[in-house]
Amino acid sequence: MVNSYAANVKTIASRKVFNYLYIGMNLGVVIGTLMVGYLMDHGVVLVFSVAAVFYLIQLVILLADFRVNLVTEKAERVAGPAKPAHLRLIWLIALMVFCLYLSYSLWESVISVHMTGLGISFEKYSLLWTLNGLMIVFGQPLVNRLGANLKLSTQIFTGTLIFVLSFLILVFAKSYATFVVTMIILTVGEMTGFPGMPAWIDSLAGNNDKGKYQGLYNMAISFGRAVGPLYGGLLIEYGSYQSLFWSVTAIMLLSLAAVMVHNRQIRHRRIKQD
Repeated sequence: MVNSYAANVKTIASRKVFNYLYIGMNLGVVIGTLMVGYLMDHGVVLVFSVAAVFYLIQLVILLADFRVNLVTEKAERVAGPAKPAHLRLIWLIALMVFCLYLSYSLWESVISVHMTGLGISFEKYSLLWTLNGLMIVFGQPLVNRLGANLKLSTQIFTGTLIFVLSFLILVFAKSYATFVVTMIILTVGEMTGFPGMPAWIDSLAGNNDKGKYQGLYNMAISFGRAVGPLYGGLLIEYGSYQSLFWSVTAIMLLSLAAVMVHNRQIRHRRIKQD
């Protein structure tokens, strides 16, 4: 819903809107993680009570500022649905997003077990997420400024490739220092490539279908997060952590290649038509 609403903002470039959303979400993660560490000392009841208060604040903001006046009238469709070529690209981007978040969810599930199995404490694993959040909150504005000089698709391809390569390092990770380096590389890729994905889909969708394809984007994220732990568990059960990391690296590279190839075909076709 948030992305669908953001897609209708016309006063600010969609690229900036989705970047602001990404910073806001990660700022919430950092503050929430820090608060839980303090509040948990006073009991779990206080943790959920504070969470309930924030949900109430969110509800008040929603009722006050997100009102939409529904007017029943016949309106002309200014622009139709996305062109078939763009529609295929949107679906390929959604597939890539699914593969990326399938892989990303491994950090939240099996990698913690992998690290403790290597003798690394869970506390040190948790610090990696603090590092991730702080890098995004303080580094995202700088990345946004640098990325403004690049085409949106180029920025996404670059960031996604960096993100994918971080999983290749996981194949050989044995020490905590290697996991720290891996998280830094992953976060740089995430900051560079991920915020622009909904903005790219927004630019490809027709004016009447922007909300629908933002929903597809969010569905791909949720589906990837749901399938990731199951996929990781099966690969570890019948293989190894190394085979798991090799496989997700290959899956992400293939999905990225499919998006890059189709995007290039569309660009060449447009050049010929011009």
